[in-house]
Amino acid sequence: MMHTGTHTLTSDTLIWSNYMPVVSYEQVKVLCKQKRLKDALQCIFSAHRQGFQILPDSIAETLLLCAHMKTIEEGRELHELVREKHVKPNRYLNNNLLNMYLKCGSLDEGKQVFEEMLIRDVVSWNAMIAGYVKSGYACQAVELFWRMQQESIEPNEKTFICVLMACAPPVSIEEAALIHTFLSMYSFESDIHVGNALIGMYLNFRLLNDAYFVFKHMTMKDVVMWTSMITGYSDNGRWDEALNLFQRMLQESVIPDEVIFLSVLSACASLYSLRFGLMVHSIIINAGIDLNPFIGSSLINMYAKCGNLHLVHRVFEQIPFKDTVLWTAIVSGYEQQSEYGKALQVFDDMLATSINPNEFTFVSVLNACTGVASLDLGMIVYSNIVESGIECNMHIASALIDMYGKCGNEEDMCAVFVCLPITDTVVWNAIIDGLAQHGNSESTFQYFKQMKHHGLEVDSMTFVGLLSACNHAGLVDEGLYYFYSMLVDDEIKPSIEVYVCLIDILGRAGQLESAYALTWKLPLEYSMSLYTPLLSSCRIHSNLDVATRVGESMIKLHPQRESTYVLLSNVHALKPMRAALGTFDFDS
Repeated sequence: MMHTGTHTLTSDTLIWSNYMPVVSYEQVKVLCKQKRLKDALQCIFSAHRQGFQILPDSIAETLLLCAHMKTIEEGRELHELVREKHVKPNRYLNNNLLNMYLKCGSLDEGKQVFEEMLIRDVVSWNAMIAGYVKSGYACQAVELFWRMQQESIEPNEKTFICVLMACAPPVSIEEAALIHTFLSMYSFESDIHVGNALIGMYLNFRLLNDAYFVFKHMTMKDVVMWTSMITGYSDNGRWDEALNLFQRMLQESVIPDEVIFLSVLSACASLYSLRFGLMVHSIIINAGIDLNPFIGSSLINMYAKCGNLHLVHRVFEQIPFKDTVLWTAIVSGYEQQSEYGKALQVFDDMLATSINPNEFTFVSVLNACTGVASLDLGMIVYSNIVESGIECNMHIASALIDMYGKCGNEEDMCAVFVCLPITDTVVWNAIIDGLAQHGNSESTFQYFKQMKHHGLEVDSMTFVGLLSACNHAGLVDEGLYYFYSMLVDDEIKPSIEVYVCLIDILGRAGQLESAYALTWKLPLEYSMSLYTPLLSSCRIHSNLDVATRVGESMIKLHPQRESTYVLLSNVHALKPMRAALGTFDFDS
């Protein structure tokens, strides 16, 4: 037998074919199966130097191992043997050579092998399409699929799985739909892996109804399919449907995986559904993954969003291994619930354990410093950020700008902005919002003009800053102008924050009927967020009529919410004053 470090071949490594010694394919195959790449290569190249014949399948098996081990240089040496015509290639060798280059990340060399192949079978085409997809060349993958059809190569399940994975922007939905139509001509639609790829394709285009249509008509559904559909609903804000589908999954006795739990907990957090979150938590405990740091951080986020800080603390304490993600989750949880002191204390505890904060930790801590209006604490945190070398991170810069602005330091706020690249929308939004909070409407509008001048993409949060500036300055007409500009010129769908600002602008200006009419045109889930500022405006203007209608609507939506009754009682406390003033029209 051949041993590592030797360069000779013994008789049991060779077989005889037409009186010429040939390297034993079985021997090379055994070495490759044992992942002894060095020995397999030594066997082949020693035989080559001694003038022995090398079987193409011996090269093919070794190329397969090169692909598995990502050893492209050794693969190139074997390719050179083929190029020098020391080995007569067959289809199996060519496909493995193509596969080796693609698995090692060399798309150009793989493409060259593919184009030089005299005979390309479905395996060759599948490998090349998959190589394009893996390298991020989706359009080229789709083009190659259609070229495959032109050359009359019959696709199989793997062909469709590969090309469907390519179907995401910049590939058009029309092209993706055409591939689905082509797929329906074959009998592969019932294949579970093809079904998963189809669902993934429609989710890539956010066509959730089409994805669900495929899902619904699949006779067999694996956990991957359930995960894709539930995650698709959760990621696209259709949280109720995500939770309903999760319940159906449990009823069908499908065991959820970690990804599903993360998506479902995110949906619970977005819906502020403590009841459902508690149920999911109990399932997680039964599954034995409640101590997983990623699951733990999602549980903390869910309980924090639902306002249950006791359970936030309990989950955190129960997890033995606390990594950066988990520490960040609890800091963020306290900060989001305006427990700024606790957030800062937990951050101190984190530093004491020598766990390094990340950008998200620092953003939450800076927000906590903003919450307590402590510029001194903020500067201490900033020194930690500088030590970490991430002071130029855009999210941190935005939090810094926000902190300086809300702590009354407009000069430093602008100084931070000047030192940053001008290409990030998040940072521009921060400076616009900061100036708006200072009541500096002229500068706010000026920065917005500069932003547009630089060709930066504005978003809903940009207009939140602009409308806030209008609100602080009492500029109703300007506020309406920017709102309609957002709709018409920039074609941006307003967020709930935009509508809250608009309602507040109208309400503060005494246009309460207009503000109330607007609330009826918006989705029901926006209602509570819009009614609260409107009710406050009713109190300012002593408008009992609109206040009563708003209050009744709020109570119907959330009869258990105590803050509604407090706001209503504050408005009605002004009733005697109004009676004393007689028929004075407070809305004129």
